[in-house]
Amino acid sequence: SSAVAGNSSISIRRNLCTPVPEVQVPQDLEWQPNGSYRLGDVVLLRDRKTTVGFSYHIVTWPNSLASMYIRATNQRRDFSVFLDCIRQKYALATRNLQPASLIVLHLRLGDVLDDEKLKDVPLTDFLNRWVASRPGNRSTCFYVPPLSAYLGLKIPASARKLVLMGNPYFIVGLNNMKSMAYAAAVRARLEQLHPRVEVSFRFPQPPSDSQRQRRDEAERVDDDIFFVKTQAATFVPSGGGFSELLAQVAKSTGHMVDFSIRNLRPFS
Repeated sequence: SSAVAGNSSISIRRNLCTPVPEVQVPQDLEWQPNGSYRLGDVVLLRDRKTTVGFSYHIVTWPNSLASMYIRATNQRRDFSVFLDCIRQKYALATRNLQPASLIVLHLRLGDVLDDEKLKDVPLTDFLNRWVASRPGNRSTCFYVPPLSAYLGLKIPASARKLVLMGNPYFIVGLNNMKSMAYAAAVRARLEQLHPRVEVSFRFPQPPSDSQRQRRDEAERVDDDIFFVKTQAATFVPSGGGFSELLAQVAKSTGHMVDFSIRNLRPFS
């Protein structure tokens, strides 16, 4: 695909995101995806043979975008339905919005850097080369760009603020030393390359063990979708399915999407 994409032909038809009686939700409550809310997997990967914990999502996060999408369609990658789910959930929030003006760069953090299986891979490896976070010879095994991948990032002349968005606590909680250090290194490199641009983080609060926080997890992820849809004049995906989903949302909204970093993944 080209490095930068503009307007998309996806149109939002009204009320596609409504529960459809013939959509069968598998009884897969025992399939709990690390106890984590997995919106990207629900929209991009879900089919009736390889479920990603549909029932678990509906029971745990009944008002989430994932649950709305699961109830509305049997299809995966049905972006018209998904965009209508966003429209319905955030109907009130869309009033009085300022025009999008930010560059938002999504970092896939958490388990892809700090998982137990990767404990012997030092941070310097992630900073210096593409490291496969799981076995395989596919681009989807590579989530974390090395620092060199950011060298070619084009910052529009009018841009003044770049937001690094991600969840360094994803699945690993506070055992996330490499995720935090990686994010800090990316920020420092971007500040060095683009001194006139203010670089900030958009991270969730550190986790606790409360049920309330488990419930809030979906709201935070859904809010990230809405944030990109309404605030990201330019969106830059990196690795992983959630980055792809955010890119689809940004593109369908008419924002610029810069795939240059994602396209550097091995086997892309």
